[in-house]
Amino acid sequence: MIVVFFYDYFITLDREVKVVWSRRMTPVNLLILALRYMTALGFILSLCTSFLPMDSDVSIKQLGECSVSLLMSRFESSLQLFV
Repeated sequence: MIVVFFYDYFITLDREVKVVWSRRMTPVNLLILALRYMTALGFILSLCTSFLPMDSDVSIKQLGECSVSLLMSRFESSLQLFV
């Protein structure tokens, strides 16, 4: 499910830039962006929590650090493809 979501995200990113970001922000555009990026954030947090031990107390700060480090590692690996 996560793979399908991110596949769809990346193949529709050019349309999002053209249709949503290049126009004036309206409540509808804000709703579209909120739904799109909140879903992505939910998948990332879900992925992070699935790798944590079951008996640990997980704080919001730890989840934030996990999602940021995951995003940065993905971004760095993507950049290496273009260099």
